[in-house]
Amino acid sequence: QKDVTPKSHEPRHQNTLFAPEHLSPDAERVLAITESYYDSVHLTLKTLVMNATFDEDTNPLTRDGPPNRLMQKLLRELDAVDVLMRMIRTPFERGLVPKWLNDPHDARLIKLRDLITLGYRVLKQMVKDNERNALALHAHIETIRSHLGCGMSCNITLREIFFDKRRLLSLLRPDLVDQFMELLKDVKDPRHIDFLLSICTADGSPMP
Repeated sequence: QKDVTPKSHEPRHQNTLFAPEHLSPDAERVLAITESYYDSVHLTLKTLVMNATFDEDTNPLTRDGPPNRLMQKLLRELDAVDVLMRMIRTPFERGLVPKWLNDPHDARLIKLRDLITLGYRVLKQMVKDNERNALALHAHIETIRSHLGCGMSCNITLREIFFDKRRLLSLLRPDLVDQFMELLKDVKDPRHIDFLLSICTADGSPMP
């Protein structure tokens, strides 16, 4: 499956860090839909995170125990990777720009950012110690990369795709490493360092 954002939907404000005061009709529609369905979608995503891993932590953004293999299998059979990635990708095909979500002061975008962050958290748990699910998510790697540094916490999902998976690490492109290095120049985020450290070994042995 080709991971390409349609050119016809690229907003005119791609290079701005902050959303303009007046959004396009399509972008306004996305935010209106987000507002209408926020509670039910948030609850669903939170429940999926809770059921996808075994842990006493009840915070879906920090819960990170051993994976629930049965839940990982059920979600794969339901094509959850494609469904979640479509949910994550669609707002940016309809006039919104990923970088805008990194603005903590724009109240219009808070709920959308919350849902996308939770969506990435579900995906993280789906691919944890699961090479088959990780390969499915790797098909969307370009979309995920385009969200790095935009406040959606996709870096931990990227790390989980490759972590301790020799087959996935063999698919790792040098430009992704370069991208994390560039991000570190701007923000000394320990999660970026963690990603770089995590791709150095697999099964306890160094990667070539």
